[in-house]
Amino acid sequence: MVGIFRFLVLAQHADHGSIDSLIKEIEKRRKQRKKLVNAAGWAHDKAYHEVAKELLENKEGELEYEKLNESKFQEKFAKKLIDKYIANAKKRFKADPKDELEKEMLTKMYSGVNEGIIKERLAAHGEKYTTEQHSKYKEDFLENLTKELTTSVYTPLQHEHIPGVVKHIGVGEAVNAEKMRKEDIIPLLENFYDIGKLSEKVIPKHFLYRKKSRGS
Repeated sequence: MVGIFRFLVLAQHADHGSIDSLIKEIEKRRKQRKKLVNAAGWAHDKAYHEVAKELLENKEGELEYEKLNESKFQEKFAKKLIDKYIANAKKRFKADPKDELEKEMLTKMYSGVNEGIIKERLAAHGEKYTTEQHSKYKEDFLENLTKELTTSVYTPLQHEHIPGVVKHIGVGEAVNAEKMRKEDIIPLLENFYDIGKLSEKVIPKHFLYRKKSRGS
């Protein structure tokens, strides 16, 4: 699987001689983005489950969340959780952070948090920092990660490609491509890859050619 760092580097180096090859390259990058986001989401859940099992689970298999009300236990839990993130990130990216700063940067990119953020969340929620609460933070992180990776997905797309792309996705006769910028065409391409043929309903009206009224 392509790691996030390699993905971001590769995104800066691409040569596309035709609109067809450009469309295929972007589609490939979108699949890579999906794999990375899915892997990050799984790692986020997996780390919490492993730490909860180790520190919260009792002999009956129940999670004693009330332990999370104690400040010293919160520190222990946060440290264990970050250690899990670091171990997963090192394995995923084949990284070898040399100091605490590099560890924090690696963890922040991979999970969206550092030890300080985890401690703040535990202090705020205490025993309510359950699996469900942890997952709510995950959704925000994955949304931000997707946005960051989307920038790299569309690096090969340049302004001069817009007329050809508009034609390729089947809205060339309806859309005034001269009015569009790169940031305008990306949402249309996202829709195109997800649902296929586009209708005029998903296109902002100010990009559509004005239809002549009868009698004019």
